[in-house]
Amino acid sequence: MRPARPAAQSAVVSPTPSRTLIRVIDNTDPDHDRLAQLLERHYEHRRVQALAGLAANPHTPHAAVTDVLNGLHPAELAWIAEKAGGPDWFLAAAAAVPVPEDEDDGVVRLLDDDELGKHPDPATVLQSWLDSPATGEILARSEVYRAVVKSRYRTLEHLRQIPADEILARHEPEVALKILLDHCGRSADRWEALAAAMTFDHDGEKITFGELLDSLAGATAET
Repeated sequence: MRPARPAAQSAVVSPTPSRTLIRVIDNTDPDHDRLAQLLERHYEHRRVQALAGLAANPHTPHAAVTDVLNGLHPAELAWIAEKAGGPDWFLAAAAAVPVPEDEDDGVVRLLDDDELGKHPDPATVLQSWLDSPATGEILARSEVYRAVVKSRYRTLEHLRQIPADEILARHEPEVALKILLDHCGRSADRWEALAAAMTFDHDGEKITFGELLDSLAGATAET
């Protein structure tokens, strides 16, 4: 995810954040999805908070601070505007940071099905979550997979892209049951192939649900 993680010790500034935040919208709280609020919820504002502290020090060179501003996450810039306070030159420099035309606010919003239903193509929205760079982070991709699997707008193609152990063991495993019954039927070979594939060695390369289904299709059918 894009925001910085909390510092392990008070003397350590959080590392550079990755480029995407993932949060589930909470429709009951209008402030839940605000960028500055998202950053503070998990104490991910500490990096930019430290920068604001440096800016408030009259002995800190302005150029050293403004150079850092260009690499901040949009949520960190929003936090400066809403929360930081500090000298006018610092706030003005943060507000002047250019944002590319194709840059969104850095948040992948995992909508519930009621909100997805208002979109002209809910399946495309689900695919955009799977394609997000945030799926490269452990916590983020787990959130994405759970949201996709639970959605009534998911398709088999969506499920095929998700790691098999996520489908079978972690998120709504009953979703996979009918699919596996259709693929294996009464073939003893396919059920044996399924049992052999479900080792899910955490030290090895994980297979997707689609790769698992393809491996079952290669087993000899036995009626």
